[in-house]
Amino acid sequence: MVSMKQTLFLFILLITSNGFATINVFSDRNPVKLDESFNLIFQSSDSSIDSPDFSPLEKDFDILSNSQSSQIQIINGQQSQTIKWTLTVMAKRTGNLIIPAIYFGQEQSAPSNINIQEANKMTEPSQGELFLEVEAIPTTPYVQSQVIYTVRMFYALSLQEARLSEPNDTEILIKKLGEDRNYQTQRQGKQFKVIERKYALFPQKSGSLTLQAIELKAQVIDKQAPRYNFFSQARTHIKRVRSKTITLDVLPIPSTFKGKNWLPARNLILKDSFSDKIPEFKVGEPVTRTLSLLADGLTVGQLPEFVIRESTLKQYTDQPTLQEQIIEHGLGSIREEKIAIIPSKAGEYMLPAIEIPWWNTQTNKMAIIKLPARSITVAPTTIQEQTPVTPQITVIPPDNTYNYYKWLTFIFAFGWIVTLMTWGWVMRTKTSSQEKGEKDNDKKMAIKNLKEACHNNNAQKAKDALLAWHRQTGVPNSVLGQHCDQPLQAEIQKLNQFLYGQTIKNWQGNQLWKEFKAHQPKKERQTRNMENGLKPLYLQG
Repeated sequence: MVSMKQTLFLFILLITSNGFATINVFSDRNPVKLDESFNLIFQSSDSSIDSPDFSPLEKDFDILSNSQSSQIQIINGQQSQTIKWTLTVMAKRTGNLIIPAIYFGQEQSAPSNINIQEANKMTEPSQGELFLEVEAIPTTPYVQSQVIYTVRMFYALSLQEARLSEPNDTEILIKKLGEDRNYQTQRQGKQFKVIERKYALFPQKSGSLTLQAIELKAQVIDKQAPRYNFFSQARTHIKRVRSKTITLDVLPIPSTFKGKNWLPARNLILKDSFSDKIPEFKVGEPVTRTLSLLADGLTVGQLPEFVIRESTLKQYTDQPTLQEQIIEHGLGSIREEKIAIIPSKAGEYMLPAIEIPWWNTQTNKMAIIKLPARSITVAPTTIQEQTPVTPQITVIPPDNTYNYYKWLTFIFAFGWIVTLMTWGWVMRTKTSSQEKGEKDNDKKMAIKNLKEACHNNNAQKAKDALLAWHRQTGVPNSVLGQHCDQPLQAEIQKLNQFLYGQTIKNWQGNQLWKEFKAHQPKKERQTRNMENGLKPLYLQG
């Protein structure tokens, strides 16, 4: 039995990378019956690697065949080559056998294990030269947990064509696991070829569920008919074979499970991009945090959204990336979310812990995976505000020597003041009218530029046009988002995340223009508490 540590290692290895070794080795099945053949695959990306020496395998395995293939890929102008050796082997004994290290000149593969089990013993009379075998593991699963359903077709005769029906049940979610496997085995001393097909089943309700029989329809070549040649085809006949039915006793959600989302899995892993090192935070500069949830034995649709608790930091979540893969024990799934964190003030902050309860189907107990709370320090921006210098005023003491001239000067000055005030009032009235006209023209031009930028999906020009339009409202740029209605605020935030958060790959401006037009006829509101919150565009125009 493979331990949990080995399972976790293999799962991470399969869903993240091909490993660090130059030569990778894996088998097409594990475990394997003693009387069944299986494939060992050795793979390398080094095109200059030497030919391998497979003789160490002969201690515990019979090598039935050996083939080599290569594949060249060109991605983004970079060429890579993969060389693969495929060996069909059969074990000589049962047990947890070691696949030894194989030398490729100076390089070598890492040793690995394979579990060889006792051969099947038939308790019933021989089922002939063509029959089906099905099995489900486990037969008492929890609702919505994974059941591995295996269909095997055994044949010891010549087939021209064969078709297998698919499992079908409205109460069960069914996913096929990879391609069919082909190997050889013996039953009661008779050699059979086997085609094996696997499914991952997820029962959607508790209680008794019956898996209907699988039907095989085969076109069999008659043994007694003369062999066909170029001018004639072989004589065939149709044969139908059905498998047995299997009943599942599906268990309900245990009363001891207290989580919000029911997650019955073999294993669950939660990690984030801050695990190794917390990045540097600065006011107004976005930092992207990546959260990943990896599950062994769940569909991607079962994985929950990450619950981000409220904090004083503004956080913007991008659309999640969802992926399903075939792994050692069935179906593996990944949910990845990128979150843009944009601090508005310097200081010490705390990112709250993230916890996900789940049900371990191996231990039949509730478990909790957790990312701890993380403390971050936000540094101020490098641009410092300059304090204006107050000019010093020199006071000249009054001169009482020439009182006559002082009074005369005062009279003339008073007259000039009255004249200037009258002239200033006239000019202000005229200027105010001119400025109003200029403001209207600037506003129209800004709206025109915004429309053009949105239709061309030009995010930078859309930002400049928004700021130019907003300057005509008389409200500071820093509260542009608060000055607008909620639908327009949402579109401005999306524009924000594209320009500064690096979380949106493609920005489309049609929706922003639509919400902007809907906002236009409404009365502009005064914005309070201007100092609170982030700048929706994070730049002054």
